[in-house]
Amino acid sequence: MSKTAPCRLTQRCRCAPRFCTRSGVAEITCVHAAQIRVGRRSRDSFRISARSRPNSSNRLSISRTRRCAETGQKIMRRVILSPMPRFRAFLVILAVTAVASVTADETATNSQLAYAYEVFLSQDPSGPDSAEIWLKLANIRLQQSRYDEAREAYRHVAELGALEHSGDMENAGRLGVGLSLSGESRYAEAVKELEEAIRRAGNEPVRGNLVAIYRELANIGLQTDDYDAVIKYGGVARGAYETLGHWEDEALMLLAVGIAHAEKGARTLARVALSRSHRLVVERGDREAPDYAERAERVVRIARGYGIDTDDWE
Repeated sequence: MSKTAPCRLTQRCRCAPRFCTRSGVAEITCVHAAQIRVGRRSRDSFRISARSRPNSSNRLSISRTRRCAETGQKIMRRVILSPMPRFRAFLVILAVTAVASVTADETATNSQLAYAYEVFLSQDPSGPDSAEIWLKLANIRLQQSRYDEAREAYRHVAELGALEHSGDMENAGRLGVGLSLSGESRYAEAVKELEEAIRRAGNEPVRGNLVAIYRELANIGLQTDDYDAVIKYGGVARGAYETLGHWEDEALMLLAVGIAHAEKGARTLARVALSRSHRLVVERGDREAPDYAERAERVVRIARGYGIDTDDWE
């Protein structure tokens, strides 16, 4: 499946998983349309009209731009003078981040950051902070659809996570490998990789970010019409999200399971799952999600499309 193929559940494009930029660990959130944003600024915030005098906001923006550029230059001078290779590499990341914070083009920003991460890893590919840097690099490469490079970096993350006995990091790496394979429509290989992650983690979906792996297996099931897999893995993910209190993700997994049951002709089971998804969206979304009415209506449309009666749904 291509990167821009719409998700059957969210009707949004599939992008890279969202990763915490501080911990480097995959967050348990929707993996669709997530992006890295590192100090991004609006293009207009650094533009001054030739027909108007700069106001205080313009001057502040110019000052901020100048300070970031000067900071980057100072750090780069320290890079040249530092006798420690690993510290030099770390300073490159700081310098590039300072410059990238005023870059309007997100594609250029990510390319700059990827270069900085590669410099760091060339000096210290397996140090104490390297797994996090490998993960950041892999996430950018996945967004750029450079799947081979992303997969190689994610494998480093998984290997370092295993060596450091970090289940979260190992799971993040294996999830990324699976996503990179899915991006190339290599679904059988992706399933094998993700199922291996579950086996190694001890089948505890609430632990760390393992629930995201179950979720991706359910997503692959929808893409390949493997509805038994959707019911199996989506059901586990739903239960984990319920335990974690993530009602939006729980509602989405109920929707996936409902679609799978409907496709298999089990309309009673489909109605149960879809009605629960609808009820969650209505009861919780009324307080927490501004677009809850649209979400609820989407569930109703899907149910009616399978000939399921929704007249008694609130």
